[in-house]
Amino acid sequence: MPPPSIPEGRIQRSALPCARTVFAQGALLLVGVTACSDSPPAHPPAPPSARLQAGSRVLPALRFEVATNNPVYENVMSTTAVLVGPGGDLVFSGSRGGHAVVVRRAAGTSVSFGPVGDGPGEIRDPLGYRATDSLVVILDRANMRLSQWTIDGSFVSERRVVIPIRNNFAPLDGQRWLLPGRIDQGASVGVLDGETGRFTAFDLMEDTFVKEHWPSFRESLSNPPAVGAWYGGFVLGDSRTYALGFFDWSGTRVAVYEQGRGLNRYSDEAIERMVADFKLVGRTLSPVAKRRLRDRPAPWFSIRVRKDGLERTWLVGEHDGRAFADVFIGPEYLGRLMIPCLGVGLYWDLQGEWLAVVCKPDDPSSMDDAIVKLFRIIG
Repeated sequence: MPPPSIPEGRIQRSALPCARTVFAQGALLLVGVTACSDSPPAHPPAPPSARLQAGSRVLPALRFEVATNNPVYENVMSTTAVLVGPGGDLVFSGSRGGHAVVVRRAAGTSVSFGPVGDGPGEIRDPLGYRATDSLVVILDRANMRLSQWTIDGSFVSERRVVIPIRNNFAPLDGQRWLLPGRIDQGASVGVLDGETGRFTAFDLMEDTFVKEHWPSFRESLSNPPAVGAWYGGFVLGDSRTYALGFFDWSGTRVAVYEQGRGLNRYSDEAIERMVADFKLVGRTLSPVAKRRLRDRPAPWFSIRVRKDGLERTWLVGEHDGRAFADVFIGPEYLGRLMIPCLGVGLYWDLQGEWLAVVCKPDDPSSMDDAIVKLFRIIG
């Protein structure tokens, strides 16, 4: 579907010379990056260089596949965490449920695993971290360990890890994840190696983009950076102002994208739609609540950033009560896809050609607070 007419933002011109690309037989290959950041480099192991396909520069479409409830604990926007596998399987982990459930898309069946506990093969506070065709990796936040299970629910192995932030992550290659660093160190990021349990952080304390958007510990706490990957490195996003910093795997910033649309405030029209929805279920929105909606800006996008199978980087957010996905190839903005979702939860996920989004129910009288919608990415 064509994106709506919105400003396409801008890339800082001072950053453009830092990234050098070359075209070869319809493909785009990142072949070199020169320094343009004042932060000293750090060197966690870098994923292999990504070779882009011709379709990587095309804005795709979304096709709705199925909607489902959270089978683990509760259907609540703030606690429903979902992980999507390469074949569209969904992994749910409960906030206090102590176990996880894999919902198989093709078979229409579900498998529960991870009884509550602290021993081998037990889980106290799970969060899905990766799903493949055969394995599921769960982070047990209470016991600080990564455990591996077969997709059919059999325990395989576990390893203890020491990581600063547990809820926000971006899968990289194999057994590695990109995670934010310690909050008291400002907006930092690093790589967790699941095979060794080590977390290696990039030193971004002196980077001017980081200092501008997260100048203090308080700012990092109230406005945590979105973290994810692009085909040449990692991304830090300020969801309040819609600014993205693109870094290579040495920790060098190579580009900055700014949408330039100001703060994300509700319009009067959107607030009146909320009032109407409340009336349908016999509730009212007070004048004080309406004033707060007008005065308090919302984040433009979630703190999760994901890549699809063609190396495009995705952000999911909400504006004026309408959900969207913004798609990039590196720092180049491809466009916006509207998502048929009345509200967006924190823990959406994407892998390959599958997008899973936590939404408010389409029926405003539903007893549930959240459902999960699964979409296939076309193109």
